[in-house]
Amino acid sequence: MRYLLIIIIVSIFSECQNITQKNIGNKDVYDTSKIFYSNGVIKSLEIYCNGKLQDSARYYFPNGKIERKVLYKNGVMNGRSFNYYPNGNVLEIICANLGDIDTLYFYSEQGILAREILYKNGKSILDTTFSK
Repeated sequence: MRYLLIIIIVSIFSECQNITQKNIGNKDVYDTSKIFYSNGVIKSLEIYCNGKLQDSARYYFPNGKIERKVLYKNGVMNGRSFNYYPNGNVLEIICANLGDIDTLYFYSEQGILAREILYKNGKSILDTTFSK
């Protein structure tokens, strides 16, 4: 009885995590991790392949709106990833190629492109700020 009470208290005051594991053939092991806020709203959804982040990971604000979408390949960012304002508009787009950032785009809360930064070999080569 005491252990049941402890489990209930811990689940109320902490985030919940749900992990599903699937073995596809004899080659790759895929895991799905879902973490929830204490109010039951999903906080994050991540897919792993052989222990490394793979495909699209999604992160949410406490109200359930999308906060971030990140694409992964073998545990590193790959492709376009998005960060969002609480109002749902895009805050930032990150373009990466196997972990190396190529371009960052920053937007105003109204959805207008405000800044673009181009990278080469991990260093900023062009930083453009757009007027309103």
